[in-house]
Amino acid sequence: MSGHDEFIPAMGYFSLARFYDPLIKFFIREKKFKSQLIEYANLSDASSVLDLGCGTGTLVLMVKQAFPGARVTGLDGDPKILAIARQKIERRGADIAIDEAMSFDMPYPDGAFDRVLTSLMLHHLTTENKLRTFAEVYRVLEPGGELHIADFSTPEGQMGHLSSHIQARSGQIAANLRGLLPHMMMASGFEAVQYHGGISTLFGTIGFFSGARPA
Repeated sequence: MSGHDEFIPAMGYFSLARFYDPLIKFFIREKKFKSQLIEYANLSDASSVLDLGCGTGTLVLMVKQAFPGARVTGLDGDPKILAIARQKIERRGADIAIDEAMSFDMPYPDGAFDRVLTSLMLHHLTTENKLRTFAEVYRVLEPGGELHIADFSTPEGQMGHLSSHIQARSGQIAANLRGLLPHMMMASGFEAVQYHGGISTLFGTIGFFSGARPA
């Protein structure tokens, strides 16, 4: 696969993929913020859900467990992280499709999903590829479908200093920390764009955002 130079992989290096699950569980309260993301998405057993940047498959498994009838798909551009996801899904015997592609060039037809969820993926992308990704999400959502995001956002409380340190190390995250994600969503055509608040983690504030493709 090409395109590895267009995003930063989980943990910063492709070779560290195997350490992702234990570290994110310990440092970033993974189950808490992903459970909150699922709640905001207002899913049902009739939902068709894409987890964009599915990583090791934790979120798709949580969605499928909560809504067994939902059609659940995970997509990621990192083959090493997807190998872990496929192993976890196979062990659980879950009916979940996993695809390898970049978020800004998805292999799905127009209007394929009524919900797109993404968690801690957008901050890995350049500003240009964030905008390309929002355009692709808009395309693959059906009219009235919704995008739900959990990602690093404008620092709140005592986490501001750590977030600024992260920003200095990675230009990709700057747009997140400057509060630009909602503006990018609206520029891509999304309506009813909302910020639902954030939770503090060791590495910064994780904010929750949503927007809808007009019906």
